[in-house]
Formats: sequence, structure tokens, C-alpha cells
Amino acid sequence: MDILFTKTLNDNQKQELSHLISCCEADEPSRLLFSLSDDEGSYFLGREGNNLIAALALYPTGDILECTAAVIPERRRQGFFQSLLSLAEKYFPERDFHFLTDGNSPTALAVLSKLGCTLLCKELLMRLNLEDLSPSSLQQKICSPDLFIQQTFDKDSLFFHAFLGSSPIGTCSVFLSGKQACIWGMEIKQPFLGQGFGTSLLFQVLFQLSSLHTLSFISLHVDSENLPAVSLYQKAGFQVEECIYYYLY
Repeated sequence: MDILFTKTLNDNQKQELSHLISCCEADEPSRLLFSLSDDEGSYFLGREGNNLIAALALYPTGDILECTAAVIPERRRQGFFQSLLSLAEKYFPERDFHFLTDGNSPTALAVLSKLGCTLLCKELLMRLNLEDLSPSSLQQKICSPDLFIQQTFDKDSLFFHAFLGSSPIGTCSVFLSGKQACIWGMEIKQPFLGQGFGTSLLFQVLFQLSSLHTLSFISLHVDSENLPAVSLYQKAGFQVEECIYYYLY
């Protein structure tokens, strides 16, 4: 197997990787967590002749590299994944890897067990269709009208800064990609927790996003053990789409 390392996938490589993902997902009831449009991804592509038979991708999140991989079903257990992983470790010797899986692939779980990986956490991927939102009902649910929201924009992200008077009390960041908005970095500072400010901030963010007619849905990730946050998002109409398990390698 010949291995190509690349930071940018061309159109042909994206098509080949999409085909590999489809073959693997047809073999097991699992969704592979590749991103073919991540500008900061690193990809290790394993080929035999003209055929892509294995792939491993790394996506930086702080000091961590989130990792996902795939091997064409009929060529598994032949050492291809281990070859890709070994090369990835040589490229990034000082970084910790987090393997991501939706928990539905027996093959992935067996590999993670063999590697001695430790389950770190389980996140919920939640989604809200914007067509289900009513701007008037959102305004009614903003329980702290004294909360002032300052909105800024940078590249593909919106940033919402919450103030009570002149005091900054929280933030919410939203990444925009095509018809999707992804909420991340939702935070209320410690002295202001439990007073309804998180609810007001979220509903004001949703109210602003509902005015962007190019968007179709909003997604977010939340730790399954963060029950107050999960409850808040469900109250806003978000529904759990899938679970994502993080394993430390």
C-alpha cells in the first residue's frame, strides 16, 4: 500500500474518499465522522494501484487531534489501518489523538479495544430545523429583557457577547457553513449561572439566526452528562440526532 499525506483534498480525492465512506457505512450501521471540507484537516490516503483502500483523517481541536479512519471492508485485518496510524504518529509525535465513533460499528469498537483506548466522554449531536422556529415565540421566551447582546462577525463565524449593564456575562459562537449553523462555545460566567441568562442568550441567538434566510438548520454538540445544557437545548426544540464517543489513544 502506498500512502499519500495531504492537507488539502482535491475533487478526485474527495470523490474517492466519499466512495470509501459509502462502502464502509453500507457494511455496518455506522456513520463515519469524516469532514471533506475542513480546511485544517490532515489526511493519510492508502492506495493500491488506482484504488483508495484506506484513509485516516486528523482534525485539530486545541492541542488534541480528533481522528477517524476507514478501511474498505474486504481488505480489513491486513494491517492497513495500523500503517496509516503509525505514519500519522510520526507526523504528529507530540499530539494526543482522540478517536471518534458513533458507537454503532463493532469493527471500530474492536479496534479501539485492541489499541487500549480509553473512553473519555459521550457527546450528543443535536439539531434544530429553522422552519420549526417562530420568531414571535422566541421573543416571548427571552426571560431577561435587560440582557444586551453585542454581535460581531469574523470570517465564517458569528460571535454573540452578552452584557448585563456594562458587565460581560457570557458568550455564544456560531459557525456558518452553507445552509447550516453550528453553535459552539456557549458559556455563561460562574457568578451568573442559574439565573436564566443562558436561556435568554440562547433564544436571542436563535432569534437572530432565524432572520438569516439562507440557513436551514442549526446543530450543536453537548456533553451527555451536562444535563442542564441538554435540558435547555431540548426546551429550545433541539433533538438528539446521534451520539459521538471520544476515545483517548
